[in-house]
Order: sequence, then C-alpha cells, then structure tokens
Amino acid sequence: MGYTIYPVWSRPTFLLEIGGFQVHGQVLITSWVVIAILLGSAALAVRNPQTIPTGGQNFFEYVLEFIRDVSKTQIGEDMVLGFFYWNYVSIYFCF
Repeated sequence: MGYTIYPVWSRPTFLLEIGGFQVHGQVLITSWVVIAILLGSAALAVRNPQTIPTGGQNFFEYVLEFIRDVSKTQIGEDMVLGFFYWNYVSIYFCF
C-alpha cells in the first residue's frame, strides 16, 4: 500500500526588497488596499458626527468600544488612558 506524492505547483511570488527585507508584494498591496478601504469608510461614516450615533457611525463606535474593552482586560484599565494604550492598539492592528 504505497502513497503517491504529487508535485505541488506554485506560481512565482512577487517579492519586494524594502530596507534589506524581502516582503511579499501581494500581501503588502492587499494590506494597503484594505487599510485605505477601512479609513475611507470610517471617514465617510463619521463625517457628520451626532450625539446619538446611527448607521456607520454606530458601527465604528462599536468597533472602538470593543477594542477598548479588550485592551482593558489585557493591559489594565489604568493603562488604557495613557500613552501605552495607543502603542498597544497599533500593534494589535498590525498583527
């Protein structure tokens, strides 16, 4: 009872060299496109802020509150308001 191992076909990858590091180009481009879409939709959703949020503003406030709650449970409530909170959030979104 033998197994047949078939060769795996892989297309050539698009690698960029940035500062001595090789970066997969497709991942880099996709990441920037997703970031642009998120920032653009956030700007459109909150361009007319209201006291009682509706629609897109409500969604983005929900996301922000979720990130704050996760941050409070991970690094503590006293750290959320300080400088380290923004570093934590930026790392959270990068990875």
